[in-house]
Amino acid sequence: MIVNVKPNRLGWDFWYKLTTEYKNEFGNPNAKVSYKTAEGYRLGSWQSHQRTKKEKLSIDQIRRLEEIGFTWEILEERFEKGFQETLFYKKSTGNPNAPLNYKTPEGYRFGKWQSHQRQFYNKGTLSSDRIRQLEEIGFTWDLLEEQFEKGFQETLLYKKSTGNPNAPASHKTAEGFRLGAWQNTKRVHYKKGKLFPDRIKRLEEIGFKWRSSD
Repeated sequence: MIVNVKPNRLGWDFWYKLTTEYKNEFGNPNAKVSYKTAEGYRLGSWQSHQRTKKEKLSIDQIRRLEEIGFTWEILEERFEKGFQETLFYKKSTGNPNAPLNYKTPEGYRFGKWQSHQRQFYNKGTLSSDRIRQLEEIGFTWDLLEEQFEKGFQETLLYKKSTGNPNAPASHKTAEGFRLGAWQNTKRVHYKKGKLFPDRIKRLEEIGFKWRSSD
C-alpha cells in the first residue's frame, strides 16, 4: 500500500482523476484538507495547493476543475470542509444534524460549525447557494430543531452503545448532556400533545418508549 504520497509527485492528470473519483463517491469534488485516499494519496492537500497556485495553472486545467464544481476561495474551502464533514456524518448516522458539542476524531468542532451556519442563516448572511446545498441533504435551521437533533443524536449514540434507546432518567453523557431528562421531557410533550408527528415517528422508529424506563 502507498502511504503519504506527496501532492507534488505524479502528474496533474493523475490527481485530477482522483478528484473526479472523489466526486463520484461523495457527490462533491472538494475534499477536506486532511483527506487521503485509501491508498494514501493526499488528495485534500493537492486540492489546497491548486487553490494557492491558481494563477500558475493553465486555462484548460482551471476549466476542467471548474466544470466539475471545484471551488477556489479560502472561505469557500472552509465551508466545503464543514459541508464534507456534514456529508460524512450523515453517511455514518443517517442524519446530517450533529449535536452542538460534536467533534470529529481529528478534533474538528463540527457541531459548532453547523451552529455557525444556522446563525449566518438567521442573520441573512448565508448565500442562497450554501442554503440550497445544506437543505438538499436534510440540514435544519431552527434552534429548537437543533436542540431536538442533539437529543435525538445522543439517543442514537446511547442505543448504539447499549442496544436500547431508552436511557434511565438520571443518565448523563460523558460530556454532561442530561439525556435521561431530555427523553422524559419528550415523553411529557407527547402526553400533552405538544410533540410534532414527525418527531414522534422518528423516535418510535428507533424503539423509543413513551413510558419512562425508571
